[in-house]
Amino acid sequence: MALRFPYTFTSCITIGGKFDITPLLDGYVDEDCYFANPTSFLPGLNDPYYLDQFRRNKWVLVTGDQDICRSANEEFSGLMRARGIPHSLHVWNHSKHDWPDWRPMAQAYLP
Repeated sequence: MALRFPYTFTSCITIGGKFDITPLLDGYVDEDCYFANPTSFLPGLNDPYYLDQFRRNKWVLVTGDQDICRSANEEFSGLMRARGIPHSLHVWNHSKHDWPDWRPMAQAYLP
């Protein structure tokens, strides 16, 4: 959502995030799906109006070393890097995709 509305959401912290929603759509694609899926629209986005705002915003990607979404976070970090969008990627040791691991992450990154 933060990528879709960069002027409304100026900071985004993901914890164990998954960014590609296409596997959940059972082959369905329309404009709403495209713009709700940052792995679809971000690679081809060349509009300086939006890219400049994305580059001004704060992006923090947090995952665990044993999280099922770790590779999704690393791939999305690479996509952001390729688009010149400053961000940070934090991989926590001994951490899985579960609430007991997310609670301390939230406490560490949320104000």
